[in-house]
This record gives sequence, C-alpha cells and structure tokens, in this order.
Amino acid sequence: MEALAEKVRSHVEGLAAFNIPSKMASSEPSEVKIAYDAGLKMVHQKTGAEVCEMLGVDPRRGLNVSYALQRLSKYGENTINPVEVKIYGSQAACEQRATRAYAILRGDDVIAVRTKDIVVGDVIYLEAGDHVPADVRILKASKSKEEKFEFSPSSGVFEKFTEDVGTVVDGTLPGGFGVRPVVSGSSTQSNLEQANNVALKGSTVLSGSLLGVVFGTGPRVCLAALNPASFLKDSRRLPRGVDKKKLAKLVAKIGTLGASVKQADRVVPFCGARHIAVVFSLNPLNIEAANKAIKRMVALAFPVFVFVNPTVDPTQCLEQIECFAIGKEFDIGHVHTIVDDATSKAAVKLMGSESAVLGTGPPIALEYVVKNISEVLQYPVAVYGSEGSEKLAIESSTLSFCTFNSPPAILSAVDVVCGRHALERLPLYLKLLRESTEITS
Repeated sequence: MEALAEKVRSHVEGLAAFNIPSKMASSEPSEVKIAYDAGLKMVHQKTGAEVCEMLGVDPRRGLNVSYALQRLSKYGENTINPVEVKIYGSQAACEQRATRAYAILRGDDVIAVRTKDIVVGDVIYLEAGDHVPADVRILKASKSKEEKFEFSPSSGVFEKFTEDVGTVVDGTLPGGFGVRPVVSGSSTQSNLEQANNVALKGSTVLSGSLLGVVFGTGPRVCLAALNPASFLKDSRRLPRGVDKKKLAKLVAKIGTLGASVKQADRVVPFCGARHIAVVFSLNPLNIEAANKAIKRMVALAFPVFVFVNPTVDPTQCLEQIECFAIGKEFDIGHVHTIVDDATSKAAVKLMGSESAVLGTGPPIALEYVVKNISEVLQYPVAVYGSEGSEKLAIESSTLSFCTFNSPPAILSAVDVVCGRHALERLPLYLKLLRESTEITS
C-alpha cells in the first residue's frame, strides 16, 4: 500500500488549480443527496473544483472519514446492478470482481477500500489494468512508461521499445465510445456517457493512471441504464428441426459449468460438429492455464492454433505433448511467422497433421488465422480472447469466449462469458457442444 500511497500523493501534488476548490461547505452539500437519489448528469461540463465543491470534498485531503461513514450508512453500499449480472455472466462473477479493494484518499490518509464501501465524494486512484468500480470525474491523468513490441515484416521478429503513453480508458460498455485517451479538464460534450473526462463503472484503465472523485455508485451509475441487448450480435436463423427447448437446456447446462451464453443460437454450429478448431493467445499471464488447456484439447482431438505473444518463449514455457490420434509431437520450437493471408493459410493447413500449431505476427494476423480456418479447413472456429487487440479475431469467429475479468471491448464482443479458470475449462465446454447431437425435434 505504501507504493500506491506515493503514487496518490504524486497525483495530488500535480492537481491543476481548476480542479482544486477555493472553499468548502461547512455542512453536506445538497448535491450529495441528488447524486444518490437521481444521479448527477452534468459533472463533465463543470470544472473539477466545482464538482468537488458539490460533493463536499477537498481532493488534496480526500473525503472526511466521518462523512464517508455517514454516507455509507445513510445511502447504502456501492451495489451490483442487474445490468452487470447480464454483462459479466452471473451474480458470482460480479461478486468476484467486486472483492477488489482500491486506493482511496480519506482524511489525509491513503487507505484500501472495498468496492462495495466506496461512496460518492471518495477520491480514488486508478492505474493500468484497474476496472473502474464507480462513476468517476477525472481530476488528474498521468502518463506512464510502457514496454512495447512492434512487429517488423522485414525481419519477421518483434522489436522492443519503451515509450510514454497517456491515460487510456476502454469505455466500450458504459459509454459506447470504445478505447480513447482521457483528460482532466471540463468537457463540451452534451452527453455524460460520451465525455472524455470521466471514467464510468464498467470501464477499464488500459494505460497510464488517474486520480478522480466518485460521483455515482450503486444503481445510479451510468452502466445501470444500459440495455445489454445493444451488445448482442445479429441472431442466426436456427436450422430447420432445431428444438428451442432442447437448445435452452443445453445452454442452461453450460451455465452450471460456469459459463454464460448470451445467445443460444450462437452455439448451434458446434452441436455435433465433427471438427472444431480452437484459437487462443499465449501470454505471460496464462501460461499455466494454456498448458492444461492444450493438453486437454489435443487429447480430445481438437485442432489447436496458439498465437504466441512476443514476451513469451514457447520452448521455455510450453510442455511437449504427443497426440496419439495424429502421431506427431507438438513442435514447440517452430513458431510460424504470419504477416499476410498466404503465410496464414500455410500455417493453418498444418492443423490437420500436427497436435497444435504455433504462430506469431501483428495483431491482424490472428484475424487471418480465424478466417482461413473457416475458409480453408471449413471448420467452425472457437476463439478465446482476453485482450483488446483480439477483438477482430473474436468477431470473425464462429463462437467466442472470454473471462468476466476481460476488458470491456472484449466483453461486449464475445458470445460466452466464463468464470475463473475459463481457458482450462474451454475443452470441457467444446466437448459438451460437440457431443450435443440431440438438439433437433
């Protein structure tokens, strides 16, 4: 917590004058009750100083501790709303997301506060990777140094470099504006959801860091008014003879295994399919899960394509597997470089003769792979994604999966939202679908 406290202090010291109130009310401002009862919809058009005055907080010291406790007691916790349950797949998934504690400045001290205990007026610090737990008016946004990799088509390798990146927020879910930089000044946007000086609940900080003041919690966050149907894909026409009741039972069974299917019609191409291809990315965070998943998928004779992140050496982290059905070992030392449609097709054609195929390249290469599996092998394709760069591949897939902790851009695009251990359980979900041949009348 000490390291976080230093970051908070640094952001406080860097606050611009227009975000520091010149005076503070001696009693609780009336706008606090309005924030809880009806929601504040114009905070983006006001200066940070005006917003802080409205909420009775000095951002240099944080909310008075007694005020925070009074607000929590009087207005209630920062609860989960029904829209979140729809987006993240289940009440359990929402509760797991809400267990996280955040760095909050209260009464001159930086403390860890659980999501449910965050109140209107809290001064909160967020950095890359953080899910935004409430509606926040940004008071300070800071750059950070990040290690990046850029694919060089001429050399066929990723070149590493470091650069300063600004604060970027993925607001695909609550605001619909997608991924973009944020600022701390006032906004001329008419709609709060479209403003670039707020970070709304349901967003994720992708880079940089920010200090802000909470202006909405619980049922009054913008996300609570969202229509989840706006993120559903166009329905597929069910093939003749498919029994809707049997299909609904299959989707319910998948739900008991910890995965929420948004639209039942999306799973139909996998039911009874002889071949199902699986595509996912290998990155530093999923190495253990990837090894388990690959082993299970190969044993079940699912053709597998693993897209290798440039920070990972597969020879050091992947386990050797022999597929008895194919009779050829998993060549972990051969990573195919994919730069265009032709190199993608060449790698995809090997999926019928090798236990699994490894590939790397720029983000667009993953989309090439998915499309070519469909066109060349004519297999339905399951894609498991966890990063925003995989969105195009997800949209090109037959059926897509992610975990409830994924960025909003991915959560809005996938067909199936899974709980913890999603990648490890992916073979189980696909096996169940493949064996579901009795969905017809």
